[in-house]
Amino acid sequence: MDTSVTLSRPCRGIKLWFHIRLNGLEKLQKIVRSHCNLAKFVGELISEDERFELLKVTLSVSIFRGEMYLTKTLFKGKTYLRFLIGAPDENQKDVAQAWKIIVNHIDKIEEDQG
Repeated sequence: MDTSVTLSRPCRGIKLWFHIRLNGLEKLQKIVRSHCNLAKFVGELISEDERFELLKVTLSVSIFRGEMYLTKTLFKGKTYLRFLIGAPDENQKDVAQAWKIIVNHIDKIEEDQG
């Protein structure tokens, strides 16, 4: 459903309303808190590798510069990658595996560049 009941405006809140209605507010709060903690965890992984520059972790988005989908953003004229935690059942093992994939790709790029 792309529009409200009157079919005149976008109905952006309906997905949230359905989620709360189906799962309850407490479950939504638990998911949001979990995602924020996972973002901090991936931020710690990123900060351990000196090849990466980490911006401040906010909410469930860690911004830094095949098997996952990464998006980019610009900040003060520099390009950064965005690591977004979105699946409700995502956990530290998933995040650590994703980070390992990213690091392996960076290692390969550096190796190819000599």
